[in-house]
Amino acid sequence: SAILDKIKTIGNCRLKDVMTVFSEVSERTLRYDLQRLCDKGDIERIGGGGPGTYYILKDKAISAIM
Repeated sequence: SAILDKIKTIGNCRLKDVMTVFSEVSERTLRYDLQRLCDKGDIERIGGGGPGTYYILKDKAISAIM
């Protein structure tokens, strides 16, 4: 839920942004948590990987496409 709050605040969020906020958590754990949120449908990953990939809330994903 803390990651979701961060994405709500920023609007979109890269892995690097999440890592900065949660510096005490390993990158692997953050990647796992982001993937789990994607699988649950709470957030959507935009991009094919790498530094250009970012995450948005699922309800914002629909409006970004239209």
